[in-house]
Amino acid sequence: MDANWYIIVGIVLLGIVLIVFLIIKNHKDQKDLETFLNNEFEIEDKEEDEVNNPV
Repeated sequence: MDANWYIIVGIVLLGIVLIVFLIIKNHKDQKDLETFLNNEFEIEDKEEDEVNNPV
């Protein structure tokens, strides 16, 4: 029965480490995405929109 507790504790610890890793990775990716979206997709002028240009 003692060996079963070691296995259970090991699996729980691996699960906690995985969850912490995913949270840290997600936070980093969120910052990268926010930076990318702020820099790459600038708001275009209304004069350049096709809707406002006469045909």
